[in-house]
Amino acid sequence: YVTETFIEESFPECDVVVLGNEMLKSNRKKNILSRPFIKDEKELKEIFETYEFERIVYFSNYLTMHGRMTGELEQLRQILQLCKKNKEIRMLYLTGQESIYNITSGKTLLVSAAENVVMEYGNMYQINTKILRIPHLYSAVYTQDFFYKLFTEAEESGKIVFEESPEQNIYFLCMDDLAELLYKVYDNWGKERCLNVPDCFRQSFSDLEKEIRKSLRKKQNAISKFSREEMEQYQQLRKDLLNMETRAEAKIQWNKLLGYDYYASLDRISNLARKVYEGTDFTRLELMKARQKRKMRQVVITRVEKDEEAIRDCIAAF
Repeated sequence: YVTETFIEESFPECDVVVLGNEMLKSNRKKNILSRPFIKDEKELKEIFETYEFERIVYFSNYLTMHGRMTGELEQLRQILQLCKKNKEIRMLYLTGQESIYNITSGKTLLVSAAENVVMEYGNMYQINTKILRIPHLYSAVYTQDFFYKLFTEAEESGKIVFEESPEQNIYFLCMDDLAELLYKVYDNWGKERCLNVPDCFRQSFSDLEKEIRKSLRKKQNAISKFSREEMEQYQQLRKDLLNMETRAEAKIQWNKLLGYDYYASLDRISNLARKVYEGTDFTRLELMKARQKRKMRQVVITRVEKDEEAIRDCIAAF
């Protein structure tokens, strides 16, 4: 999910170290260092001592719809353990909404446990921690992403299968909106320990299915007219689209090959879940219900009123 563009918008003019994103390449010109997540505590400690981080953002695996939380609690513990030595660090834990659900399940218990670890470490060691509960993320190139798997399966089998009920609302956040969100949170950090992005969506999985089918039909009609050479080019472009270095040019050639603006047609699908939080306001302290606008614009996101209340809610949920 984390790209160079996302980093530039979230943390302009900052030196950034990204751990655990295999698709992101290091870029010295843009002060971006990308490495696999370091499991060895000694090596991780050296990274912290070398770079003296001021901000840490931890992306929960549950931000991917149907993601798994394997090993996340231990990774959180390692990160928080290292934050004890630097009281200037502002540590933001990005997670889903599961902990505030009224229904208890294995997933809600795990999410609550992770939030509790962040809270308790913050309390015990005076670490400047904050929890931001957001919708699921989505990506066209991340192979473990819900939408990537959905489109891949739809293209290969022609079937669109959801585990969710048709009436259930889709609940996703565009990375452009998240970048703006992070910038504003760090710019106006405050004392609040938990922030909630409200559910402002009114489109359902049934709506999503209809839009995907429209896009697939148009694409299949174009592919059915391909020559052998064009089919070979099509297969190569599919690979190039997964490579961040060749993706931009591949998108241009993809549109030429199909004979129409494929990515413009995808905007109907993307717009179901993006630009919802444009014009967000993080200056108010009471938690209010965001009002739905006709075009899903200018939603006000507000905060819990007291630190103590946020802490009690998280502990109670656990």
